[in-house]
Amino acid sequence: MTMRKRALEQSRYFVDQQLGDPQLRVADLQERPARGDTSFTNKLLYIGANLRGTAQYWHQRRGELRALVELMVNETKRLPSFFMTGSCAEFHFPPLRRLLEQYILQTTGKEVNHAEDSNARYKAVQ
Repeated sequence: MTMRKRALEQSRYFVDQQLGDPQLRVADLQERPARGDTSFTNKLLYIGANLRGTAQYWHQRRGELRALVELMVNETKRLPSFFMTGSCAEFHFPPLRRLLEQYILQTTGKEVNHAEDSNARYKAVQ
């Protein structure tokens, strides 16, 4: 319900128009379905980039990450050395989980069962 409320409040519809296309007004768009004309529906774009979890949201985040990497490469000639998603990937991404378990084993000598001990991985990340 919260996502639906945010979608209604924050998202917008846009009409994709090319140069030379006749200018469409809101009244035109409202009249067309009443006449049975649905040809314009393929030109409607639904934008919800500020709605967390939508494809548009992740596309925008990907663009921000790409801009950060390009800035670092162009300004310092290096890649970023630290990146934090805040997504708890260490609990869901198997290669990262295995890497953390190896790190824990090497630093503490303690073997971690990936199914049971998420607390040890959390401490290793901290």
